[in-house]
Amino acid sequence: MSNILFHTIILISALLFCMYLCSMIWIYFDKRINRHDAINNITKRFVSFIILVPILLIPSYLGRPYFNILIFLLSSIFLYEYIKMMSLKGIYIYSLYINLVIVTIATFFEFNSFFIYLPILFVLEYAAMPVFIAFDKSSIKQVNNAIFATLYFSWLFAFFNYIQLHNGFGGIAFIGILITVNDFGAYFLGKIFGKHKLCSKLSPNKTIEGAIGGLITTMILSQSLMFMLSNCSRVKVMFLSLLIGILGIIGDLAISNIKRNQDLKDSGFLLPGHGGFLDRFDSWLFTVPVLCLFLAF
Repeated sequence: MSNILFHTIILISALLFCMYLCSMIWIYFDKRINRHDAINNITKRFVSFIILVPILLIPSYLGRPYFNILIFLLSSIFLYEYIKMMSLKGIYIYSLYINLVIVTIATFFEFNSFFIYLPILFVLEYAAMPVFIAFDKSSIKQVNNAIFATLYFSWLFAFFNYIQLHNGFGGIAFIGILITVNDFGAYFLGKIFGKHKLCSKLSPNKTIEGAIGGLITTMILSQSLMFMLSNCSRVKVMFLSLLIGILGIIGDLAISNIKRNQDLKDSGFLLPGHGGFLDRFDSWLFTVPVLCLFLAF
């Protein structure tokens, strides 16, 4: 485990340095942008990265209960940002955090069967709420938003606990590094080569060329990270990286759709250069549960 930790720290440090260097080179040669603003934004992004890396790595390495606490705190922040975006109120806010506690307990004590059936209980819970509270015009919308938030930001993200439990620190590091590289590759290569919009209605800055570039970068790098996953063939690792690339894009666009519907640019302000935590972890929300299921077989 210590060897994996050491190599992971070296690899992340090298990747951060290379990404920052590439960003500075792009800023220097791109005459279309304001260099001062671009350098300021990129620097903020990488400072946030440098702060986030140990916060994520240390609990991942230490395992339970520290990693469970980390996932609980991240999910709490996701819910907070979503509540602000969607203007949820009253009983729905309390229920979201109560349900998050239930999810955390289920994963901590490995109540696997209970965890799998939780979505059914959550849907029934929210469907019954208008019966017990004063009905108003916003109730149905509040119910739908609360169901979505509980399943999306609490239940799905909790699958991270199962990846850490069964695949250890290596599994978490593998997924985290590839998701980050996929995001950066798509952003950086899209800025250089991007000409065709991927989905202009949801995210006008994303391009098809950037998405393909991020996907290729992720698949190439994945072959160097095989030491993080035990008993995984090159073909399986390649397929995992392909899933990460595709699902990362879908997760990003899903959160972009929510923000656009609310006329918001960012989900929050807690991460300078990124916006909110949902802006940084949007790709993870789609990727983690699918990879957990894939690694289980």
